[in-house]
Amino acid sequence: MSHVLIIEDDRRARRVLMRILGDAGYPILEARDGRTALDLLRDRRPEVVVLSPMAPGASVREVLVARMSDPALAGVAVVVTSGRPEDVEGVDILLKKPFTTDDLLAALARCRERAHASATRAARVEEPRVDADGCR
Repeated sequence: MSHVLIIEDDRRARRVLMRILGDAGYPILEARDGRTALDLLRDRRPEVVVLSPMAPGASVREVLVARMSDPALAGVAVVVTSGRPEDVEGVDILLKKPFTTDDLLAALARCRERAHASATRAARVEEPRVDADGCR
């Protein structure tokens, strides 16, 4: 299982998210600011980023631009936790604050399902075509 990167400036909120996801079996990476977050995103390539749009220097836009500009990050899902959903566009999942533990875990499960479905489609596209005689 790949990592989940939590980008949250509030230490208490970050610890709660880490505890919930850690208890659910997710390996966790954490960042409280944008520079650390973007470095971890590029270096460790987590499966999912859980991002508070209020984290300093880690705007949703910067994370989305990093994902779009690096093909190796194309499959990284972005989950944003926000009390103001009208300010967030282009993310995979928006969790409106306040959200429950079940909401968070369901969001990560949906991200994993989407990633698995995308990988399965990509594998089918890459399979060589073989005719009835076994020739390519």
